[in-house]
Amino acid sequence: MQCVTCCSSSRPQPLPNVLPAHILVCPFIFHTLIVVTLQGAEGVVNDVVWAEESDWEQLVRDAAAGGLAEASFMDALQRKMEGTVLGMQSGSYAQRVQAEYLKEVEARAKSVFRALAAAA
Repeated sequence: MQCVTCCSSSRPQPLPNVLPAHILVCPFIFHTLIVVTLQGAEGVVNDVVWAEESDWEQLVRDAAAGGLAEASFMDALQRKMEGTVLGMQSGSYAQRVQAEYLKEVEARAKSVFRALAAAA
């Protein structure tokens, strides 16, 4: 397997300061980073990003019911987005696809948090 995003060798190496959004291209890095970011809002963001799209809203609802604030979730998601933009080649197709994917997660999460606020 060759990772075209983070290295040119046939054995991808873990990169420091690369957020899990980078993982869609390099599963080796995902394995390294998921261990670091399983707690709190970052853990919930990871769970949502790696879940099936049909499960996103329920995962966000469950996290909110467990006490996760919208601001914390959005901050963690924003950090992931920034890492995607800064950690990849500017203007690359992979960067655009991953940024779009994370924007969709953001839109869905905002709609869940709005619905929960309206119901309260």
